[in-house]
Amino acid sequence: MNFMRKTVCKDSRYTLPPDKRTQISAAAIAFHDKYLKAGQLKDVYAFPDGKLMSIWSVGSLEELVVIMMDHPHSGLVDSETVPFIGHQTIARPFAEGTAAARKPARK
Repeated sequence: MNFMRKTVCKDSRYTLPPDKRTQISAAAIAFHDKYLKAGQLKDVYAFPDGKLMSIWSVGSLEELVVIMMDHPHSGLVDSETVPFIGHQTIARPFAEGTAAARKPARK
């Protein structure tokens, strides 16, 4: 299953000392690298307003929840997780239906 995860840092993250924030961010990058190499994290995007978006491909929402419990920023961000399906998943039934409609009717 594919999931888009949107996160934004809570104010409490900014109250941490700068060296602690740097340490947590380094741990988060290592966390992301681990799951990128495993193929479960597809990509992470950062936006100028401080928000992040990540794309995950895991077996279930439950699996993603367990993974996220170990994320170094887990208590320092607000997040929203949304399931989605890719273009190929949408296009395949449409293409199959179109192909079936083009077949001549049997007599």
